[in-house]
Amino acid sequence: MIKLIVTIVVIAVVGLMIYGFGFGGFGRGGGKGDNEGDGNIIDISEETEEITPLIEEIEYVSVSVSGNEYIYQNNKVSLDELIAQLTNATEKIPVRITDADASRNAYANLVEALQENQIRYIE
Repeated sequence: MIKLIVTIVVIAVVGLMIYGFGFGGFGRGGGKGDNEGDGNIIDISEETEEITPLIEEIEYVSVSVSGNEYIYQNNKVSLDELIAQLTNATEKIPVRITDADASRNAYANLVEALQENQIRYIE
C-alpha cells in the first residue's frame, strides 16, 4: 500500500514538473510574458518642451508674369524696364516671381535676366 501511494506521489510530481517546464515555466527563463504584450514596458513621463520654429520674415519685391507681360508695382513694364528699375534700386532685396498664367518664354526670360544681372530671386 505504501508503494502504491509513493508511486502515485512520484507520478504526480513528475506530471507537475512536466507541466511546469512545458507550459507555465518557473520564472528562470528569458520569456517576455504570457502573450499579452511584448513584455517590455517603457514609461516616458518626462514632459517635452514644445518646439516653435523660427520664421524669418523675408522682404522682397514682387513681380508677376502674366502671359507675356511683366507686372511690377501694379504697372505693366517691359523686361528691360524691369531689370533697369531693379538694378537701380537703392536696396538690393530679392525679387519674388509670381506665375499668373505666364508663358514659358516670358518666365524663362525673366529668370535668365535676373541671373545675368546677379539679382536674387524667389520662385
